[in-house]
Amino acid sequence: MNRRALSETNLFLSSKRYSSATQLSMLSSSKSLERLDTPQISEEEAFSIELQRFYERKVRTGREKALENKLLAFTAAMKVLINAQLVNERFTITELVQRNPRYCEIRELEANCFEFEIPVYLDGNYELLVHYAEEGGFVRLQIEDCSNWDDCVTEEGYLSASLVRSNLQLTLQKTLINMSKNIENEEDNLPDGVESISVFCDGSTIVLDINHGGILVDLVPSIRLTKYHIGWCKKFTRHIVPTHVLAKACERPMSDPESLWLLSFVEAEKKMLRQLKDNQQRLLDILVELREMDELLGEISFAQMQTVLFHLVSKIEDGFEWRDEELGERFLDALCILEEFLEKKYCEHFYISEANLFVAMGTVTMSQLKDKIRRITKPSCVACGLASIFGATSVVKCGFKGACA
Repeated sequence: MNRRALSETNLFLSSKRYSSATQLSMLSSSKSLERLDTPQISEEEAFSIELQRFYERKVRTGREKALENKLLAFTAAMKVLINAQLVNERFTITELVQRNPRYCEIRELEANCFEFEIPVYLDGNYELLVHYAEEGGFVRLQIEDCSNWDDCVTEEGYLSASLVRSNLQLTLQKTLINMSKNIENEEDNLPDGVESISVFCDGSTIVLDINHGGILVDLVPSIRLTKYHIGWCKKFTRHIVPTHVLAKACERPMSDPESLWLLSFVEAEKKMLRQLKDNQQRLLDILVELREMDELLGEISFAQMQTVLFHLVSKIEDGFEWRDEELGERFLDALCILEEFLEKKYCEHFYISEANLFVAMGTVTMSQLKDKIRRITKPSCVACGLASIFGATSVVKCGFKGACA
């Protein structure tokens, strides 16, 4: 797809927004950074230079710290799960072991907060029927001939996600008690870097607390689906079938919330992340770090930022448009997509168009976010846009003496 075609889809900002797309997207050299305080540099150049400075100063170290936390979270969660299957055979690591588990099995929610799927074991020659729910992206599971979960089946015959979560919570509490006794008796020990592990509930979410709140891991019961179970799903998705269902509570249920399971496309997401080009990954890192450092942007979840990038990458596939000198423009394109979602109050799930990722976000918050994004991309106020991202650390000052505020 060429640049003209893309501009007609309103993905690109109008050419009036910048005097030079090349200047706007220029990644700085050390010489460019030295020019930042000189009057000759344009605001467009300053925007790209500031963005590069932000990546080198903040993003790189922030992502390294998040990866360090992720490794520790995975190690601790696996340690607990290995012990949990000794307490309750309903939860097992067999499926994980078959996949040769690595830290990528755990999903980032925040730099120090993650999500880990706990496999649910279904015994016997069970029969599982998947029914699509009116809540976009959710299903109900009708299960038969599965004796070890009989006590978690509703009167309508659906497997209760709520009861499965409760069962996991009790299992983890018993597991940690046993682990504590074993450690006291010097029969076991915590992984390196882990000083303490506890579990608590945040609403309907089971949370593993590592190192007294230093790292948090949401533990979510998960059931793997087969193609036999979900062949029907292609008519609702982008011909990418989900691989799992998760016992995650629906934030805005229209009907019985107890039996709702969330469709998971984690395998497809991991594949797409692996296929990202260097600058596409860099852009995602920048977007994620921005929400880590800004309280208002922090209202946008990691999954929502990732969805914005996925939509952008799917619309701009040409690698030529992802060169180093184009990164600044792609950054603004991503903000434009986000602004459009906020305007519509609808963040379209990348794989299920009828699933709105903004369903639980308040209208006031969406309005505030939309205003903030517009201040960043406002054509006459690049300096104030920079200040709204980087605060007082930005060396570029508003040329309109605050008149654009």
